[in-house]
Amino acid sequence: MNTFIQALGFGLVTASLVAIGAMGFTLQFGLTNILNLAYGVVMTLGAFAAYEVDSVSGMNPWVGVVAGSITGAVATFLIGKGFFPFFVRRGIGLLQVVMLTLGLTLVVQFTIEAIDRGSLYQFSNFPTGRTVHVGAIVLTGTEIIFMVVALVLYLAIAGLLHLT
Repeated sequence: MNTFIQALGFGLVTASLVAIGAMGFTLQFGLTNILNLAYGVVMTLGAFAAYEVDSVSGMNPWVGVVAGSITGAVATFLIGKGFFPFFVRRGIGLLQVVMLTLGLTLVVQFTIEAIDRGSLYQFSNFPTGRTVHVGAIVLTGTEIIFMVVALVLYLAIAGLLHLT
């Protein structure tokens, strides 16, 4: 039973991280009506940018998180305002746009792999914070921050969608 409770805590943290990406993917699909299969690789691009800023600058790791978020936002903006309209103006259908996003995914993914040469990375400077024990569940401060951020983002998006 103790292992189940610990797995539940791990599941909550993992679900919070996946939820952040899922909310963005769903919001983008709802606004553009385009199934953007490149969304995941844009998140990977943001994570890679965050790591590079963190490892090169030696500054506070949260600066890397902000840089990664900005990188993902700029990439999404460029795809949404430059890539999609370029092809949609030429009269291709939605299925072809989805196939283009799949191709874009491969281009970005292989570009990142060419840069990093298949290495594995870890945020070594990222503070985990104190551990918090909630019964059998053990969470770090960073995990709690991720869960709070996911909840705040969900409430903000839900509020915006209900008020607009």
